Amino acid sequence: MEQENNEKRMIRKIFPLLIAVVMIPVAAAGYRAVYRIVGRSAGDFFYPYLQAAKIPVRFLSDKTLLFSTRTELAARVEHLSRVNTQLAAQAASAGELMRENSVLRSRLKLKARPQWKYINASVLLRDPLRWQEHLTIDRGTRDGVQPGCAVIICDASSTPVLAGVVSSSGLHTSVVNTVYNPLVRISARIGGKSVGFINGSGRHGSDGSVPIDYLPASSSCLPGEAVVTTGFEHRIPGGIKIGEFSALAMSDPVLFDSPSRSGAVKVSFDPNMLRFVTVAVPDTLGDSSR
Repeated sequence: MEQENNEKRMIRKIFPLLIAVVMIPVAAAGYRAVYRIVGRSAGDFFYPYLQAAKIPVRFLSDKTLLFSTRTELAARVEHLSRVNTQLAAQAASAGELMRENSVLRSRLKLKARPQWKYINASVLLRDPLRWQEHLTIDRGTRDGVQPGCAVIICDASSTPVLAGVVSSSGLHTSVVNTVYNPLVRISARIGGKSVGFINGSGRHGSDGSVPIDYLPASSSCLPGEAVVTTGFEHRIPGGIKIGEFSALAMSDPVLFDSPSRSGAVKVSFDPNMLRFVTVAVPDTLGDSSR
């Protein structure tokens, strides 16, 4: 009998605790629901009163404009124009920072190639008269950069794209000729089949395209096919994208009286966006026997 009484007393002590444990989450959920309902109702109820407080401000602002003189209005318009110009400049600067951030992120994803190393560089100078064809970067022989090295950038998918070739190097800086420069003459493969030479005839390109010359007469290249480097040049890796084949010209006997063909390649980078580049340097650069 005494044991039963003890059990009943124990149950009476534990039962309130169990009820409290169950009621705490129920009360919390109910509080959130009531809080949302009351918040929405209060917002709808007080909305007319909150809006009414703004009406006199708008009214006085409108009347102030009506009583302003032409000189005062002109001064306000000029001030607002200056503010708009500043905001537009800030927006443009933010957009430029976003593009730079995208370029730098794509460089981080650039995959290493066997027997090659990458040297990151920034563009120091651009020649206004040869804006698309010529630039100077802040890396030189001290960093391992030598004439003939490939200068690449990365597109949005982190695919390396050939931007140009180093033409001369100093201790701390190097001059780069882009693929738009007729002096840059390199071999290129179209769609894994036909091989020609970018700027082979020294002609200038146009509308974002560069010429490709000395293609075999039997070439059947199609527009849109990828154009990549062959790797025949000692300091230019093979398989680097140059652009896409866009057109094939008529046959023209230009090389040893052999019929060959020319075409155009749509370059895969915008020269106006060149601010950061990467130089591909072979690890065997110091081997003068090659």
